[in-house]
Amino acid sequence: MAIEIMQTPECCEGKCDIPRQNSHSAEASVEVVRDALKAFFAGAERVAVMGIGSRLRGDDAAGLLTAALLRRALARQQVGVKTLVVSGDTAPENVTGEIKKFRPTHLLILDAADTGR
Repeated sequence: MAIEIMQTPECCEGKCDIPRQNSHSAEASVEVVRDALKAFFAGAERVAVMGIGSRLRGDDAAGLLTAALLRRALARQQVGVKTLVVSGDTAPENVTGEIKKFRPTHLLILDAADTGR
């Protein structure tokens, strides 16, 4: 199974370096993502995380499920950064007001995409 990690041209205004990678090694992909996220979030003060997707469409719920797991993990352990985790479901524009009020220094959007590969 190939795992594709890619960065769109607009992503992070060039501040992160997530390479496009096709790999049969999920572990290698996880390491690439972990290292890129560590670099991106270095110095973060307020982090907002938004899960997007549809629970009715199987794997399209990946962003929502990941956000829910993160919310539970954050409830169990203290981190040195203020965090907000929200579920945007299929209409993420409905939670932008909550995110704006939180005034994050960093925003992580979790979503699934079928790239056709």
